[in-house]
Amino acid sequence: MAELTVVKIGPVIPPTLQALETDGVATLQSFEWNTLMGSFHNPNALLTLIGLAITAILMANRVKGSLLIGILASTLIGIPMGVTVIPEQFSPFALPDFENLHVFELDIMGAINLGIWTVVFTFTFVELFDTFGTLVGTADKAGLLDKNGQSPKIGKAMMVDAMGGFLWCPYGNQHHHCYVESAAGIGEGGRTGLTAVTTGLMFLLALGLAPLALLIPGAATSPALLS
Repeated sequence: MAELTVVKIGPVIPPTLQALETDGVATLQSFEWNTLMGSFHNPNALLTLIGLAITAILMANRVKGSLLIGILASTLIGIPMGVTVIPEQFSPFALPDFENLHVFELDIMGAINLGIWTVVFTFTFVELFDTFGTLVGTADKAGLLDKNGQSPKIGKAMMVDAMGGFLWCPYGNQHHHCYVESAAGIGEGGRTGLTAVTTGLMFLLALGLAPLALLIPGAATSPALLS
């Protein structure tokens, strides 16, 4: 259904509007960060600008892994600024807590309520055009679009995105979704599904390194989105 929807909708959306959808996703995330940071007197805002400058310089010089280096450098710079907070008795290794997984804890009667259909209808269209805009932007960066700005693979990607949202919810997890942050991986050379599989395996191995990952402030990762 998702693939059929995109096959019908995609060709009738002008390339300029497709580009606007992609830019809209990035602009929204930038607006959210600006709202959270408040003003440039905020240390988070300053660290974001510093990280953006570092990342931009590295990318301009085509340094491999520039986004990752920028994140790590911003995290270290954030320590004296008070943005990166290292808790007392910090340990970089810890096993995750599997006690509160909420697997198959579904509120079926709540889902049947008529009021929920307004939410479902709204999020269906938000998800459709958000995902479509993200896929167009990332596919364009990967060089997978034809001269008309179309790609038959986008429909299949939409199907995977839809199935991820449907299958993962019963397990108490947020739905799997394609993110514009994938452009960072594409910029480093990722082009196939093997990139996503490798990333997933790395996340699995990183379960024991969650305390170390939590040290990285949002201000250190936001330059990767803005780049």
